[in-house]
Amino acid sequence: MRKMPVYLINGFLGSGKTTMMLKMIKKLQKDGLKVAILLNELGQTNLERHMFKEENFFELLNGCICCSLQDDLKKVMHDLSSLHKDGTVDVAVIEGTGVANPGEIHEILNQHPFSDLFLLKESVCITDASMLQEYLSVFSSSKEVRNLQKQQIHHASYIVLNKVDLIDHKTDLEKVRKLVRKINTDAAINETTYGDCVDDLFQTQSSLATKGKKSEEDYAHHREIKAIKIQNVNNVGRTDVNRILSSLIKDMIRAKGTIYDPSEEQWYHFQYASGKLQWEKIQTYSDTRDGEIIFIGTNLSREKVLL
Repeated sequence: MRKMPVYLINGFLGSGKTTMMLKMIKKLQKDGLKVAILLNELGQTNLERHMFKEENFFELLNGCICCSLQDDLKKVMHDLSSLHKDGTVDVAVIEGTGVANPGEIHEILNQHPFSDLFLLKESVCITDASMLQEYLSVFSSSKEVRNLQKQQIHHASYIVLNKVDLIDHKTDLEKVRKLVRKINTDAAINETTYGDCVDDLFQTQSSLATKGKKSEEDYAHHREIKAIKIQNVNNVGRTDVNRILSSLIKDMIRAKGTIYDPSEEQWYHFQYASGKLQWEKIQTYSDTRDGEIIFIGTNLSREKVLL
């Protein structure tokens, strides 16, 4: 039986993974392929589930498939193999959490029996090019964040420098290119905005040789980057969210959630990344009537984000 193609998407928190993943899925389906989707979230709930309508949808929550949820990932891969065998699924797209180390996921796919069942077509690392220098700087970033970003770039076969429109000077973009090439000399690189590079991605033939073994340093980011989930936020307004994010700006890397603003009598979904906060009105919201928020960052505690 022909191996099932797999596309793995990794990238730091807020880099644009989900946006690019949606475009990849649309392109694959346009080409007549039946797509299976696997999403991994640090929290207990996937707040972006409403964006995906596909039938073959798998969620692995409350941990990382690269470490704490490896056994769960293996179970899903067995299920995907069965779906591929009976013709239900042609290709799989896997999105890791923003703190996943792709090298550890590669190792699982390279193990028996998965190496006989799946073909890792591309390991994609999508980066926020406007923030990459800051994430890799010893002056503005923690050791855990720097190490994580380097691991994601190092293990990629295809690197997306996303959000290049937010870079003001050509010299800064050139610095970003050099930083990436210093970490990964072989991967294909594409510079884009909003993840608009899927046509090029599917035409690229990359080498996916395993690059080294894991070390203790590879695992360090899981001990420091934390996800705090707050539920029952049905009376939290946009002003409250702005206040919390402003007070934790040095520690907050990523936040997202769904809230009901009582002053406006309106449900909202919000995304916070790279210091930018975006709001989206929700006309109908039925997943949970209480709302929920996930904060992800360094040195976070539940006490710091109490509403």
